[in-house]
This record gives sequence, C-alpha cells and structure tokens, in this order.
Amino acid sequence: MLDFTMKRLWSSPSVVRCDLVRSVLEGSGIPVELRNDLNAQFTGVGYPVPGGQALTFAWPELWVREADFEQAHALIRDLIQDANPPEHPTD
Repeated sequence: MLDFTMKRLWSSPSVVRCDLVRSVLEGSGIPVELRNDLNAQFTGVGYPVPGGQALTFAWPELWVREADFEQAHALIRDLIQDANPPEHPTD
C-alpha cells in the first residue's frame, strides 16, 4: 500500500516565492502541492493589521509527501544558501 501522507514543508508571505521554490522542487522530481495561495491577499502583508502582525496562518504553503520531505528540505536549504552567499567567501 502506498503512503501519500503529506507534510508542510515551507511557508512564505509571498506566493511568488512559494511558486519559485515549487518550481525548483518539481524540477528535481518532487511533487509539490501549493496550499493557501488564494488566501495570501488576506494575510496583512503590506497592509496595516491590528497588533502589527501578519496573519501567518493564511500564508501560502508548500506540502510534499512525507517520503520526500528530507530531500525537499535539503534542496530548499541549498537554494537559500546559494541565494545568500557569505559576504567574505573563503578560498
């Protein structure tokens, strides 16, 4: 019996960031489900919200199969490290 238990991998206030990460994961052969993408307009990002906090429970989220979670997490970690190289690279 196949197990397709899903696990939340990543969340961001930006649908664009989620879509970029989803593209990288799918390009590596990992199926990804984007959830809450339509709720992003209601999260308070860019708009004043009482208490000054964004409604993070409604941020877009990326979900992957539990079996793919570790590989997907490593790919995101590498993607973030590649996007933010150290200020003083070592030789």
